[in-house]
Amino acid sequence: MFGTGFTFALNHRLIADEGATSAATVGYLLPVVSIALRAIVLGEALTLRVVAGMVVVLTGVGLTRWQRRTPSASPLVGAEQSVASRTATP
Repeated sequence: MFGTGFTFALNHRLIADEGATSAATVGYLLPVVSIALRAIVLGEALTLRVVAGMVVVLTGVGLTRWQRRTPSASPLVGAEQSVASRTATP
């Protein structure tokens, strides 16, 4: 009961902080983690198909997290320009 309540609270917080898309990616990462743990702990072999599937999943999750950054002017740059324009002599 406490584990389910705790994970529900964590999931709710994740949705509030990061959005629904990021919260949904957790479901895609569970099989990747379980396969990796199976290989590490139990010593089971990883086939090329499994590794390729893990790469596809991780790439998809990475693409959902990637955001194109637009160059924005720094507040200091604008302030320096306004100070320079006020102190310039005609």
